[in-house]
Amino acid sequence: MKRIIKKLTIYSIILFLVGLIVSSYISFNGTNYSYREAIQLKVYSAYKKFFLNNQRHTRSYSQEKVDELKVKEYQILLDQKEIDYFKDLWANYEKGAPSDGSICYSKEGSDYYKKNRKWVPAKIVENGDTFKIKMRTHGIQPDDHHFGDYFSFHLKGSKKVLGKKKLKFIIGEIMSTKPEILSYYSKKFNLIWSKPNKQVKARINNLPYKLFYLEDKFEDPLNRPIEKTDYTYYKSGIQALELSTQNLVKDLEKDTSKFPLKTKLQTVNKAILDRNAEKLLSFFDRDYLLNYFVAKSLLGFSGHECYQGNWYLFFNSQDSLFYPSINREPNFMKLREKGSLKEKLSFYNHPFVDRSNLELIFYHVVLSDETFYNDLKQKLNQVILNNEDEITANWESSIKNYNNLLTSNLPYDLLYPEKCLEDISENIEILKNLGE
Repeated sequence: MKRIIKKLTIYSIILFLVGLIVSSYISFNGTNYSYREAIQLKVYSAYKKFFLNNQRHTRSYSQEKVDELKVKEYQILLDQKEIDYFKDLWANYEKGAPSDGSICYSKEGSDYYKKNRKWVPAKIVENGDTFKIKMRTHGIQPDDHHFGDYFSFHLKGSKKVLGKKKLKFIIGEIMSTKPEILSYYSKKFNLIWSKPNKQVKARINNLPYKLFYLEDKFEDPLNRPIEKTDYTYYKSGIQALELSTQNLVKDLEKDTSKFPLKTKLQTVNKAILDRNAEKLLSFFDRDYLLNYFVAKSLLGFSGHECYQGNWYLFFNSQDSLFYPSINREPNFMKLREKGSLKEKLSFYNHPFVDRSNLELIFYHVVLSDETFYNDLKQKLNQVILNNEDEITANWESSIKNYNNLLTSNLPYDLLYPEKCLEDISENIEILKNLGE
């Protein structure tokens, strides 16, 4: 009987794997994934659907290691009414995950969250004294910002108490390696970036302390706060992702408010939608944009940074040109095996769901300019030739520091890194061997 059960189990596993291969061939034929990548994605989606019931599955920091960190501590006090409010807000937001295995939640949950998100009364303990403040959750679609009893949040109150009128606490796990990596790339390639200011620990009432990052203002390439320079930033300023709901030309036309550069932004968006690369590039600092694309290529920006709420575009009044920034929104991904560099960079590379035919329209139009595209390939070759060891060392250091804080999670360790960028040398090798 045991032999029969063993054989049936083996046959079931074989049939399951064959089914995955066949379904991968059918589902992903004609997409921008190779068949090996398609099978890998199918395996993860099946695992997520049948074993995790579509819930978020990620690494968390070791409480023991967090307790050992010598950083500033914040204690926020909430009454039971506010605790119940936050629990209800998250419960309604997170119910009904999409059946495709995406990490994003349902429209019903998202609508409930946006409607009911608000500032609530709270208190903060500072040097033994208690001060009144206000608190609310971070973001209008805060996927990955909630871990058990903890979540990313904002505080506002007296500048005398908080040091500034508003503080933004981003939960540590979502930052992973990004603070160290993006700090290096911003300085190496002179890119404007949203600086995750420093590690802090925070807790609500008497919960154990959790690791957070205080997220600061954007900084320019000289590490000066943006508000003290000639830059002005526009969140969601251009259409970077091809979604019908994000037609910013129409959005700007409907917008009755008056703000500087409205006409110029309309013209930029029209150039994108008309796929006029020459016109589009005339609005940007070309050398800066090349550096941005070098960082995007090496780190494999997924496309998540192109959503309206994640995209920050800066305008410099001195040269009347635009500058895209880097922030915590890009997911670092292994570049696809299939296609030219242009194809690798112009389509969404989602870690869990096939969005490989979703065009990153801003990137696509820029790369359609053959001179810019050839300059990018040449610059990538130079950067890799002269800086490969330095780039690899930065990656290895950030991974080591990140892993030192983590608890072990075997299923995640086995499956998740297969799709995301586990080792920057993978992308370096792909970029060395483009064959174009």
